Amino acid sequence: PEPETAQLAIQHGALKDKRAGAGRLGVEIDKEAIPGLLSRQIVTDNGELKSRASTEAEEQFGFGISYTPASRGDAKGSIETEHKRMHAHLDHRLPGSTHGKPKSRGQVHPAAEALWNYAEYMGELIRWIVWHNTIEEVPDMAPDDMLLSVPRIAPTRYNIYQWLDRKGLNVSLNVDYEALRAFTLPDIDAVVAKNGIRLIGRIHGRKTQLLRLRYTS
Repeated sequence: PEPETAQLAIQHGALKDKRAGAGRLGVEIDKEAIPGLLSRQIVTDNGELKSRASTEAEEQFGFGISYTPASRGDAKGSIETEHKRMHAHLDHRLPGSTHGKPKSRGQVHPAAEALWNYAEYMGELIRWIVWHNTIEEVPDMAPDDMLLSVPRIAPTRYNIYQWLDRKGLNVSLNVDYEALRAFTLPDIDAVVAKNGIRLIGRIHGRKTQLLRLRYTS
């Protein structure tokens, strides 16, 4: 993926209400099932997110990006562990899974058995994320006060997040989502003309002004 794709992932994470996106994939979710937040620190591979635009985003929106060294999975152990869990609970149960192994001689190529398209897979991934957030109990991650509360509060990730949020312990950044969304829109060449700003596009390989698209203020 390109840096722009990675920035869209950050933008989507900050989106407070993800119901519309899930609905387009045929999945109904509660608004609170996947909370929207912008983390103060983002850990990422030493790869696609590294760009001048990402550095500018750090300055504009106040978050930091930590790039782990290449070929050092141990530097981001929590991420690699979560990937392994995701593969075990979803990916390796799908038709066409490689189970993380290369095809051996005489074996049917896994792609020949892969029956799901992108939308079908993403729908199942969203359902898994909702289960991961709202149903799976993780008492080792819960504060002691929450575990001792009466009546009992199920120690799911969602309930833990809500508990910490009510206690004022949510340290995620307040962000103007529309500003973040505007930042991640694609850059397009344009020229300032006497009657406004005109976009530049390619038609049959040649750059030309798109005369029917004009911006004035």
